[in-house]
Amino acid sequence: MKTQNDLVEAAKKYLARGWSVIPVSADKKPIGGWKKFQDRRPSPVEVEFDFLNDKAKGVAVITGSLSGIVILDTEAGADLSKLDIPPTAKAKTGGGGIHFFFKNPRGKTVPRKIRVLEKVDVLGERGYAILPPSLHSSGNRYEWIADPETTPIADAPDWLLKLTEPRAKQPELGTPNPEQVASVPIAVKEGARNDATARLSGKLLSRFPEYEWESHVWPLVRELNRLNQPPLGEGEVRQVFESISKTEREKKPKTTSAFAPMRIGDLLAMAIPPAKWLIEKLLPVGGRGVISGRPGSYKTWILLHMAMQVSRGEPVFGSFKTTKGSVLLIDEENRLQTLRERIEKLGYVASDNIYLLSLEGFKVDKEENMRKLEAFVELHDIRLVIMDSLVRVHQKDENDAGQMKDVFDALKPLVKKDVAILFTHHHRKQPSDDEESPSKTSQRLRGSSDILAAIESHVAVSNEVAGRLVLVQTKSRDDEAQKPFEVNIETKDGRLSFEFEGEIKDSVLAFEQAKEKIHEFLVSEGREVDRAEIETKLKPFVGENSIGKALKTLAEENKIEVQRGVKNKKIYKARPDTPEQLNFDF
Repeated sequence: MKTQNDLVEAAKKYLARGWSVIPVSADKKPIGGWKKFQDRRPSPVEVEFDFLNDKAKGVAVITGSLSGIVILDTEAGADLSKLDIPPTAKAKTGGGGIHFFFKNPRGKTVPRKIRVLEKVDVLGERGYAILPPSLHSSGNRYEWIADPETTPIADAPDWLLKLTEPRAKQPELGTPNPEQVASVPIAVKEGARNDATARLSGKLLSRFPEYEWESHVWPLVRELNRLNQPPLGEGEVRQVFESISKTEREKKPKTTSAFAPMRIGDLLAMAIPPAKWLIEKLLPVGGRGVISGRPGSYKTWILLHMAMQVSRGEPVFGSFKTTKGSVLLIDEENRLQTLRERIEKLGYVASDNIYLLSLEGFKVDKEENMRKLEAFVELHDIRLVIMDSLVRVHQKDENDAGQMKDVFDALKPLVKKDVAILFTHHHRKQPSDDEESPSKTSQRLRGSSDILAAIESHVAVSNEVAGRLVLVQTKSRDDEAQKPFEVNIETKDGRLSFEFEGEIKDSVLAFEQAKEKIHEFLVSEGREVDRAEIETKLKPFVGENSIGKALKTLAEENKIEVQRGVKNKKIYKARPDTPEQLNFDF
């Protein structure tokens, strides 16, 4: 049984021969954007990322000058007795035919031609041909009869090149690809043209997604009609095409929403397994989570720490157990140089099973991007995908609930495979008064409330104070939320690490959040403010006793300046961020 890995290895082997390769489905249709590989070969990384996904059942080579090969494509039953075919590499096709491989003459363009002889095509410039060990829709595999590893590929014989030369009343087929129209009858005579056009339209429409019917199928049907003897009028062909399109559209199954209530007794009798955790209490297996905070809150440092610990199967913050697995980091915020500096500070090593994609314009709402991601996750058995940040990996309006639902729905194929996904996200710049209580921290998340509704876990991070962070889990769909806790930021010998300090009381948390609110107020004002004004603006949601204590602590932490004003009253002003703080603002 061939696996996706076998196809990847086969593709890499062909690529090493100088062939441009693309992935195809069992019905020989290319998967993803393949046109670019008519002009250049994919890189080994693109083969891994672009090449295979669940739909990929085969490998194809772009024929012509790019790969340096021309293929004589013969169907089962073709009469080859009159052809002087020299010894060369050849393969048995899934349909029982044979592909004969020849060198593309240097400096010459050999066009692709269908039906140069009965049941014989020539696959030349910008065409493609399926290669072993691809799987045919019949269940048969393409197999080498004479492998090019052991049998040299012969020069293209003169008679083959002459077969591709233009002939009167045989216009060269430009848009159609011979692999897509193999077995389609050409040059139908008067009396059978309408039926042939209907059959052709139906066959092609069933192979293409509906959004490609106008751009791909209609030009193909129109071009093939030119080969009829004589051709039908274009209006008549269009009428047939639209009729068959309607029929094919009606064949598609109508989706209905499921409505199958169960009895309470059935639910009580069910054996429901306990939650499985990728990161104990913080992120379930196959869950979607968000780490949120304001600038300077070490959000991305925490994600990088989590990635390292999951890849090693070691506890996060030294306390929360992990299930070991490979990790993919998709970072649309930071340059490689910055990332390298930070993973070195955290103690990453070359053996960590972590992959990185940085500033590549990845978007989850781009279908092609998600196909690549699903293929890569499958190929490398990724257990955790980290995306920094949420706002950078989609093109939707984050304040629109419907659009954000589409973003998270796009991730469901990964979730169904038990792949966990973790994002960073930002807080609103100025939270409302009601959002300052510990129980309302989740409302600080920027954007639509559907973001919180879609995820399984949310952890909010406070800004760093005196080398420590406060983390509050506001949502845990699979279990009771973890109580707020403190994490110490340890720096030693140029390394940075996080250590769990312990759970904190609600009163301590309330004080920390009051202090954060006061500091944010002073930063936003950007001027000297006396205590009376602070109390007036913040008293509705910050206790009067907490204000004095918070101001004193902020001064001790060098977050604010304290001076004497009129009548010797104290006035307060936020200090500008230091270079060190900016350096850690991730």
